[in-house]
Parts: sequence; C-alpha cells; structure tokens
Amino acid sequence: MDRVAANTGNPQRIALARGQELARRQRDLVGRGDYEYPGAARGRPRYLFLQAVARCEPRVLSDLAEEPLHRYERYAEEHDTNAIGTVRRDPADWWPELAPVRDSLVTWARIYRLDTPWCLHSALMTLNGWHRDPSKQGSWVLLPTAILSSFTGDKVRFSFIKENTYNPLTDRRSEREQAILAEIAQGLAAHFDRLEEMAKGQGLVETPEKRNPEHYDWLALFVVKRWSYLAISRHVGKTRPSVTEAIQGLGRLIDLPATSLTPAGYRGSR
Repeated sequence: MDRVAANTGNPQRIALARGQELARRQRDLVGRGDYEYPGAARGRPRYLFLQAVARCEPRVLSDLAEEPLHRYERYAEEHDTNAIGTVRRDPADWWPELAPVRDSLVTWARIYRLDTPWCLHSALMTLNGWHRDPSKQGSWVLLPTAILSSFTGDKVRFSFIKENTYNPLTDRRSEREQAILAEIAQGLAAHFDRLEEMAKGQGLVETPEKRNPEHYDWLALFVVKRWSYLAISRHVGKTRPSVTEAIQGLGRLIDLPATSLTPAGYRGSR
C-alpha cells in the first residue's frame, strides 16, 4: 500500500499525502518533470557515469589526450570546428572527413568498453572542447542536453466553481473552509490525472528516478575496470544481488549495450 492509499477516508490527508509523495518523487527524478520524451533525460546520468569513469580509471582521459586528440588537432587544422556540435550521435553518420578521428576513438573506446555511440560522441565533443580551451584537458567537456518542453496540455485550465460556499448564519467558517479545500484538492488531483493521461497519449513516458551516486562508481568499475559483480560487492560491503541489480539497472538507463552488462569476457576480480 502506498503513502496516498494509506490515508484513505480523509480528503485532506489524501491531498497532503499526495503532495508529499509528488514532492519526494520530484527530488528523486533524473529530469525536470514527471514525464519526458523518450531518452530526453539521459544526459545527466550519462555525464555522472563518465565522471565516475574518470575517477575510477584516469587513463581513460589521459589516453584520449594521446592519439585521438592528435588526430582531432590535424582535423582542426584543415576544417572549421564551429559546427562540430551538429555532428550526429551515431559515429556511422559522422562526416567523412572525421573518419580518422572516429577510427582512433573506436580503438580507444574498445579498450575501456565504452564503444557505444553516445560515449563516442561524448568523446568527440570533449576533444573539441580541449581544442578550444586546452585548460580543460583532463576533464569531460560535453554539450548541454536540450530539454524538450512542448506539451499541448499545458494550456488546459483548472477552475473550481461552487455556489453557497459559506453562510455566516448557519455555517462554521472553519468547517466550510476544510470541506471546500478538500473538494478543490480532489478536483485538482483529477485534473492532473487527466493531464498525465494526455501526456502519455502524446508519447511521453515517466521520468526515471535517480540512482544512488555510488552506483555510478560501481558501473564504472564493472565496465571500465572489468571488476566482477562479486569483487564489487565485497569492495563496497553489499550483497552481490543488490550490486548486480544496481549496475544492470543503471546501465540500461544510460543505454549501455547488453554486452557491457554481462560478466562474459570480464576478468572476474580485481
């Protein structure tokens, strides 16, 4: 039974519990709102994962500053880099003149199990950032994620009309206020429910919740350092099933390939 259902029978408590539950969920969301366009709120958790990668294995960025950066600098000598932010995320769709850079990035990424399109694109954006500002070398430099906010239901009004709200001759003001506020709360909840159904009808999905910050480190250790689930569970003092579930869940959230989330091919322990 959820927190809201537990307060059945008292309209005011239901409204209060619903508000508290929504506030709690809002704090725990990856994106800005309760709903998003599929994939729109992946930018933040992906960035947190890359940050964890840099902490767990500094060679990822130091190696990126070697051959991949050298090839990007050669590319920059002959081409305008102002439009690099418009390059598609899938390396297969990158401009032909970026082929040497892409090939170098693929070689680099395979060493660390980061050979997925969005990781390669993030690396390309980082190379461009380093080229423009060498002082940023050693850190990820990524473009901000665009936030899609178009929703046709945002213009739907909520109104509450009630006659005979309060008669000072026959009513207690405090009682009438409580009764009317309860009706408003119920009406507003129904209104929001309709808007959520509209959002789903427009293809929006519920925004995933945040993961425990340490889960990003676990995932980085598993993917990049190739620690086993057992080694990580022993290192952090957690059960193996809980570590496995956390790593796989976060990996799916940021769209890592299934091959990166299975023990096959990994060294098994530290």
